[in-house]
Amino acid sequence: MDADDYQQEGETLYSLGRYQEAVDAFNQVLLLEPNSAQAWYGKGLALQNLNKFQEAFDSYEQALSNDSEFAAPWIGKGMVFLIFGKYGDGVDAFDKAISLDPEDVTAWNGRAVAFNLLGKFPEAINAYNQAITLAPDNASLWNKKAETMESLGILQDALDSYNKALSLDPCNAAAYHGIGHVLCELSRYDDALAIYEKALSIDPNDIQSWDGQGIAFHMLGKFDEAIEAFDHALTIDSDNSGVWCHKGSTFYELGKNQQALNAYDRALSIDQNNPSIWNNKGAALEKIGITQEALLCYDRALSIDPNYTLARNNREIALENLNKNRDAFSWYQKGKDYYSSGDFKNAELAFEKSLSANPENSDAWHLRGKSLVLQLNFEEGMKSFENAVKTDPNNKEAKKSLISASDSRDRLNRSIELVEQVLDKPVSKKDPASALSLDEKRRIMLNCLESIGTGSVENCYGEELDDSYQSKTVEWDYSILLRSSLDQEKSHSDGDLKNISDAQTSFDNGLTYEILGYHREAIQSINNGLKLFSNDENALNNKAVALGKIGDISEAKTILDKVISIHPTKIECLLNYCWILNQYKKYDEIQIVCDQILNFEPDNENAKKIKRISRKNASIKQ
Repeated sequence: MDADDYQQEGETLYSLGRYQEAVDAFNQVLLLEPNSAQAWYGKGLALQNLNKFQEAFDSYEQALSNDSEFAAPWIGKGMVFLIFGKYGDGVDAFDKAISLDPEDVTAWNGRAVAFNLLGKFPEAINAYNQAITLAPDNASLWNKKAETMESLGILQDALDSYNKALSLDPCNAAAYHGIGHVLCELSRYDDALAIYEKALSIDPNDIQSWDGQGIAFHMLGKFDEAIEAFDHALTIDSDNSGVWCHKGSTFYELGKNQQALNAYDRALSIDQNNPSIWNNKGAALEKIGITQEALLCYDRALSIDPNYTLARNNREIALENLNKNRDAFSWYQKGKDYYSSGDFKNAELAFEKSLSANPENSDAWHLRGKSLVLQLNFEEGMKSFENAVKTDPNNKEAKKSLISASDSRDRLNRSIELVEQVLDKPVSKKDPASALSLDEKRRIMLNCLESIGTGSVENCYGEELDDSYQSKTVEWDYSILLRSSLDQEKSHSDGDLKNISDAQTSFDNGLTYEILGYHREAIQSINNGLKLFSNDENALNNKAVALGKIGDISEAKTILDKVISIHPTKIECLLNYCWILNQYKKYDEIQIVCDQILNFEPDNENAKKIKRISRKNASIKQ
């Protein structure tokens, strides 16, 4: 075989896609004719299709060194320049080819592609127009011109070009999916879906139509259908970063942030130089509160495209939110400190500042509500509990507090009504006890003692006992609150007034906590008062009840044993002692205590009922 035979063989093998064999054939030509520009050019084309771009470029250079007027190698060089990202050099190479052969359509097309990559869309359109002048029936050129018009926002002209492509090639799936894309740009999503269906009827494996269909479904809010379309596209090409990115955006809209992040990470494993993917990942990270990592993603997007406005705006918002979150956390911690110290007003204000920076903190809403309730501002407190539940429907403590606050408000109102009946004057609901004089307290106390004498369970304990008896002495009943106050006044000298005041404040706060169902806070506050007056019977009694309610039955019993040893006739403690003994199922001992109560107060209906219940339980136990 001579050189011409090998040249023809190489070209035939190239046309069959057998590129390595084509390279071998062209090498045979070059062994016989080392200066054959055609052989060097053919070898360059085959190497380019084998993705051996530098070797291809060198072959084109060899071709031109043997024939500088040969236009085709300049086109080959231009294509390799584009692959290497040297778009300006690509334009120059195509221009050289055009200067040698002004009617070479491939050179004009290459020039248009290079301008597109440079973002010079008007110049690209001019190049496509020149190519179309030379090949007006080339549907692919009309498609590419339409795509460039889309980039310029000339949407109607783009539609006209796509339609021209379809008139030349009615089975042109690329033209159909191009029209679908323009219709999406025009917000005509239903029309776009119909067009994508036509494209897929021509080519079921047209990944751009599946992707476009997913985008249209997404924009119509049909997210499940969108995911299905993206998944179909990925069965065709699992390494399409654009489809993974679009799928991630749909997961993001569905609130499935972790799945969105997984999709964005998959897209980035394929293409790390797409700023949109980095921006979208940043948005998903910020959504789940990982703001620092979100900022890194926005920075990465901007390092790729410094003019990416969306990423820049998102970065600024993320920084602002980060600062807000820091402020919110700082005020939240201050609020907790104020709350723990019993400074409920400042706690309320601190939680409000925290919530102004981050209104999604359910715990802050909850603690603000508790701070308000402990100031007897039940209505605002309940609103705060409602916001806590709205922010986090799984916040069980806030739900309990809402119910407890409603009950406490009603008990307070009933107690105030009782006091107003005794005094025949209105009482402040904000601070009902503080404005009462000592004489008024005694009058209320006498009324309460009279109620006890008649065995009125309703007035003294808030409600009648039932089989699940639990002492009601810590409800907001003025008979208990004022009795504690009067006992303190009777048992201490004037020189102890400062300590009395401090201790009584702690005891009253503890009672308030207990009334509102905050048992641990009640214990802490009562303990503060007991540091000053360790044997205060009422405070010890209330502490025992609080301990019982958190399940520390043993400690509660120890405290009540102490109180009863000091004051064996203290009815409230004896009743509470019955409740504690009931936890141990010591029904016989309960009956003995009830007998002790009835020895002091023969008409005490509570003791009678408890004894009756215990006798019944004892018989069942046996």
